[in-house]
Amino acid sequence: MLDTDGLFAKPKRTRIRRYLPETFCGVSGCARKIKALGWCSMHYTRHYKQGEVGISTPLRQEYAPGQECRVEGCTKPILAKGYCSAHYSRVARDGFPGGANTTRHPQLRAEKHGYQTLHREGKDEFYHRLLMEQALGRPLLQNETVHHINGIRDDNRLENLELWWRHQLPGQRVSDLLDYVLQFHRTELEVRLGSGR
Repeated sequence: MLDTDGLFAKPKRTRIRRYLPETFCGVSGCARKIKALGWCSMHYTRHYKQGEVGISTPLRQEYAPGQECRVEGCTKPILAKGYCSAHYSRVARDGFPGGANTTRHPQLRAEKHGYQTLHREGKDEFYHRLLMEQALGRPLLQNETVHHINGIRDDNRLENLELWWRHQLPGQRVSDLLDYVLQFHRTELEVRLGSGR
């Protein structure tokens, strides 16, 4: 019988690493260790992605632990990009850090569905409901809803809000829509009626 145990086995490959005598990045002023092609990880990645190694310092600013937030008056420690956690989340959400006071102030925000919400006492509440409660002087009952007469969900003038007893059907009353069009879009209506459309 023929012994085939070792005949078809693949030989193990051994990887030979060549260590250069200089173990630091070849870019002048960079003291990082070599990763590939004589460059550190940062410069190798820049060369791979952009075609050049660029400057010797990182593009992002590195902060020492214990540094304070870069917002004037804020003494909290840095989380990222020079901001404390509160200011960094404001920059990510709103595009600007705001003031030094990191407590969340009530602010109106437009939501995806078109309504405005107000953050109050740890939760978001619909602003039109709050206005109606304030006008009535009492909290709304469970079956009470607030309807926008002209159908514009962020038009929270009291004259545009009405209290309904059950859930309202989608849409607006025809008479309310006609009043709105006549009041705010009279010229467009006259042009359309004049052109015969």
